Amino acid sequence: MENRPKMPRSERAKQFMPFDALKGLKSAMRIKEYENERIAKGEMSEEKAKELSKLLISLDKDATIKLIYYDDGHNVELVGKALVDSVKRIVKVQNQIVQFDQIVDIIVQSIDEC
Repeated sequence: MENRPKMPRSERAKQFMPFDALKGLKSAMRIKEYENERIAKGEMSEEKAKELSKLLISLDKDATIKLIYYDDGHNVELVGKALVDSVKRIVKVQNQIVQFDQIVDIIVQSIDEC
């Protein structure tokens, strides 16, 4: 019988590493869950639209806000300082640009909450 060279310890550990027999299944399931959690965009009342419009106009440029907006079937939340461009009808928070018609709600954060 022939003596084989010993396998280095670093190589021996690899034989016990987890094996993903169904490669891609986890990501496919996450995508399916994301699609199944979609919601329909609700209609905004005229009062709420006016309230948001007034709030956008009166926002202090140092104010921190929580912006809730509708995107691809989901309500997404962003927290940060807002840059409002009324001409282009956009708000920029955390380098994310949101169109006015995507906005669901805006909550001005107090200094204590930040």
